[in-house]
Amino acid sequence: MDKYLNAQLEKLQTDHIDYYLVHALVGDLWDKVERLGIADFLNKAKADGRIRNAGFSFHGAGEDFARIVDAYPWDFCQIQYNFLDEKNQAGTKGVEYAAKKGLGVVIMEPLRGGNLTRNVPAAVQAIWDEAETKRTPAEWALCWILEPSRGNGRPLRDERAGAHR
Repeated sequence: MDKYLNAQLEKLQTDHIDYYLVHALVGDLWDKVERLGIADFLNKAKADGRIRNAGFSFHGAGEDFARIVDAYPWDFCQIQYNFLDEKNQAGTKGVEYAAKKGLGVVIMEPLRGGNLTRNVPAAVQAIWDEAETKRTPAEWALCWILEPSRGNGRPLRDERAGAHR
């Protein structure tokens, strides 16, 4: 693993990486890289300054997420999260678990590859049209990620369509 990190540093023309991501972990792959010594590799690279913050991206079943979080003192994680994937992969439970453990959370696919901005079902658009504030589909999807509450005691999420009020 040192060989690959050193090659990455050389290509980037730097002596360190601020946020190093172990990509696409799922249960079986995690088991494999754990056996190969990923923890020792990350510890050494962090100790010698080549990696400042170690994280992982996750694409697996929700039950594997906590196991990977708990297996190493990660600094951050990256998960797929949007109003359609609230219960998919790590989902909301994973976001909450990572936060409880003090991990930074990077969101990937907040617009699900742009699909949440196209062909909005009429029922969903009708809910959004009822809102006081008018937004594009992309704005609604990003609001769902960024604004879990406005502090007014009312939930922003409308379970019918992932919509905010």
